[in-house]
Amino acid sequence: MTVRSLDFPVKNEESLKELKCADRVLIYGNVIAARDSTLSEIIPRIKANENLPFQIPGSCLFLSSVSVIDKSNNKFAVGPTSTYRMESNLSLLLSFGLKAVIGKGAVSDAFLSEMLRMGCVYLGFPGGLSALISRTVKDATTLSHGHLGNEALCELTVSEMPSIVFADLWGDYIFRG
Repeated sequence: MTVRSLDFPVKNEESLKELKCADRVLIYGNVIAARDSTLSEIIPRIKANENLPFQIPGSCLFLSSVSVIDKSNNKFAVGPTSTYRMESNLSLLLSFGLKAVIGKGAVSDAFLSEMLRMGCVYLGFPGGLSALISRTVKDATTLSHGHLGNEALCELTVSEMPSIVFADLWGDYIFRG
């Protein structure tokens, strides 16, 4: 089985075309973490052309909450969430150049088509792997919406975060029977 590496933000979009459905991927670099409530507050800002505390083009959005347990010892807890609940909010981010979404579970065919059209891959992992994923987080910085606690918008620095390609840029999808 192929194990690939991806660095975020993506500088070479051609690297995304090398990914195939069900490939294992190790993620490095900086990913943005957000959950439902954060995205609900950010989307109106995007629509109003307000500046955001992160760059969307080439970025990876990890649908997860983040808790800092002991920052001095790089101990964080992440709580991935189901992607399908955020499809409508993610659609706008795709149009601004989002290149990867990390989440859990199946999504609609309409959303998959939109991801494919916009050149965005869907990465994820089965539920129950939060402890493993949390160990790959080397730093977490709150970018905005601190009032939302562990659902604040964060930038995570990750190293060797394991994931699986759920949907590639060739139209293959792991949940399609």
